[in-house]
Amino acid sequence: MITIGEAKISEAEEIKKLLNYVWVDTYRDLFSDETIRFITEEGQSCHNLKLEIENSDLLFTVAKYNSERIVGLSTAEKKDDGIFLKRLYVHPDFQRQGIGISLLIHVLDNFKNAAAIYLEAEENNTKGINFYKKYDFEVIDTKQYNLKGDKFSTLLMKKLVSN
Repeated sequence: MITIGEAKISEAEEIKKLLNYVWVDTYRDLFSDETIRFITEEGQSCHNLKLEIENSDLLFTVAKYNSERIVGLSTAEKKDDGIFLKRLYVHPDFQRQGIGISLLIHVLDNFKNAAAIYLEAEENNTKGINFYKKYDFEVIDTKQYNLKGDKFSTLLMKKLVSN
């Protein structure tokens, strides 16, 4: 059984392990080892994750299997008249079981007055992009980045939210 709830500081290490695993699984063919190491060791450090969990402006949600093992997560924050979905990851062994949409619904339920939800997805992350398109997200822009020598593009996606 999957339960959805807010992340706790005490879960930072388990969250980091999940993020590292999912990030490598998703992006190992898209980014250099240096970029992956930078993201997983610095960007997703336990210290940074704890700061995010403590941040009252950020909704940090986890999905747990049998109320124990963290198998998915999302982070989102209010931006202007909408929501910006910063992360939504599900462990590969638990994908295609409704966890991703449950996390997304939880985000939407916590930002009732939002007119839209936005996110960025790496343009070659077809699994992620297909997931969002399945739930009526549309590409509205493309952004270019250079991180540790890796040049890549993201798709800015938007979904209108009916209140």
